[in-house]
Amino acid sequence: MKTFYLTSLLLTLGIASIAQTEKGTININGQFGSNSGGQHSNISNGLIKSFSIELNPNVGFFVKDNWEVGAGVLFGMTRGRMSGYYTKSISNSFGIQSYSKYYIGKKSVRPYVTLEAERIWLSEKTKFVNGNTQGYTSASWNAGGGAGVAWFVTPKIGLFSQLTYNRDLERQIKYSTGTLNLNFGVQVNLGKKK
Repeated sequence: MKTFYLTSLLLTLGIASIAQTEKGTININGQFGSNSGGQHSNISNGLIKSFSIELNPNVGFFVKDNWEVGAGVLFGMTRGRMSGYYTKSISNSFGIQSYSKYYIGKKSVRPYVTLEAERIWLSEKTKFVNGNTQGYTSASWNAGGGAGVAWFVTPKIGLFSQLTYNRDLERQIKYSTGTLNLNFGVQVNLGKKK
């Protein structure tokens, strides 16, 4: 009897993974994570401590089997301080994102690669140790890519985790910065577009 249940479970998971990534399938997904969150950096005149978190709801469509394209919005916040320089830095971000994922294999747990592009609007306010406060806003384009793994738990639900590297393509200045992002998420299969 145990063999029957185990075989049934494996068959169900196999069907779930195929149904989730078939051409024409639509899904909604959301991910949350940290963009280099909790980093501690030594600077010549102090120690930077910061924490970042991001929430990212999306809608995806499979243009071919295993190939998903989608778009969504980003909401993020960063809180930081630097001893000897500023006591508090608060930044909030909002953005729009497009992405493409390609899943490898047909099992219930499968790796994928992803590419993404984002337009981010940032608002930041910093309070310095001398009591002064300074704020600014900016907008930039980001692009990046990475890899992840998805686990299709049922025909309707999938869990995933991905590690990406995004680079700021800021045009006003001559340098750009990059972030390493670890995100976790859930996707819900809405079925095929008719």
